[in-house]
Amino acid sequence: MKLMNETLDEIRRLEQKEVNTAKQKSIFEDLSRRNLKTARAYRMKLALQEVYQSPDRATAEEGL
Repeated sequence: MKLMNETLDEIRRLEQKEVNTAKQKSIFEDLSRRNLKTARAYRMKLALQEVYQSPDRATAEEGL
């Protein structure tokens, strides 16, 4: 039962990540069309997230 609960938890986390990613993409596209300072700030935030999620320093530096 423990293994089943852990597997279910993992699947739930993956699905939630996909939903959040889709929501972020939708927000990003909407803001980009408006050409607001907020959109620029949001793009900067996403770029910074990519740098911090890079597997190593060299890859992170390429994103800068």
